[in-house]
Amino acid sequence: MGQILEEMKPEAAYFTEQGGQRSALLIVDIDDPAKIPTLAEPWFLTFNANVELKVIMTPEDLKRAGLEELGKKWST
Repeated sequence: MGQILEEMKPEAAYFTEQGGQRSALLIVDIDDPAKIPTLAEPWFLTFNANVELKVIMTPEDLKRAGLEELGKKWST
């Protein structure tokens, strides 16, 4: 696990349980979606783990998302 975390370089790592299973919540910053397999595969191959990925945004990201324009386009 230490080697995987060392290579991933998460901004934060928390260990807990979810649904009665051992779980890890890792915060990582990636600039290219093609890097997702490099995050997930070590867990699949080493631990036969289930992996869920969630995209999150900062307030600044959300400001750049263009929500007002999207709302106008799709609310009619």
